[in-house]
Amino acid sequence: VELVRKSGVKINSPTFLGEGGAQSRLWRQIISDILNVKCTYVTESKGAPVGNAVNAGVGVGIFKNYHIVKEWLKDVEKIDIEPNQKLHKFYMKLYKIYRGLYPDLAKYYKELAQATGYL
Repeated sequence: VELVRKSGVKINSPTFLGEGGAQSRLWRQIISDILNVKCTYVTESKGAPVGNAVNAGVGVGIFKNYHIVKEWLKDVEKIDIEPNQKLHKFYMKLYKIYRGLYPDLAKYYKELAQATGYL
């Protein structure tokens, strides 16, 4: 989302969330607070593979833009989730710390993966 915003692409509101963690109202609220956007829950989602296909379709020009997705949304929760500005500011403070730590910690990720048996 940060890269999309920096590229100048406008993110429309509300942001639609579906499947996975989005089934939890608490998780949807956290996403809304972090991104500082209104969110709406889509109870009938087409899933990540369809999202991938739409991304590819926009990329190669089959679809003019992402508005095609709106045609596929059938069941949308009527209650939108508004971002909590106090929590958004809190999350941004944490994100700034994370961004500072990440370059220093990244060099240890491979070593951690090897030590835990994931590599």
